[in-house]
Amino acid sequence: IPENLVQYTVNQHPDVPSPRIQFAEVDWDIATLDSVLESANVTVPLEEIRAMKIDVEGFEPEVITGASETLRRHTPLLMIEGANRVPAVMKPLSELGYRYGDFYDNAVALSDSPSSRVSGFYLHESRLDEYRKLGLLLN
Repeated sequence: IPENLVQYTVNQHPDVPSPRIQFAEVDWDIATLDSVLESANVTVPLEEIRAMKIDVEGFEPEVITGASETLRRHTPLLMIEGANRVPAVMKPLSELGYRYGDFYDNAVALSDSPSSRVSGFYLHESRLDEYRKLGLLLN
């Protein structure tokens, strides 16, 4: 990306001096969702975690693994980028009781076929009737 930015600037704006690019290394503390909820003594009632959006640039399997207890306990609706094309995402969610669905006409339609869409939804089997009553689930 840095090389592309420099090349773009040189090609598109020849009157602008080449940009100076500087990099820095930063260490970030990371933790799993399960450990954060557990270690911080955070108590979240079952009805509180209703939905989660996961967009972590290819680290979706790691997030799912690190949130497996939370997903098991709360069974939230999940919106995940690249949701049903990555076996490392599909398999653990299926084992937790989740089914994939694509968004059509303001509702989600369950599907077992790979999707061409970038983002998709996972709905827990125990909540499908609830989602149908809300009009969120088509089938």
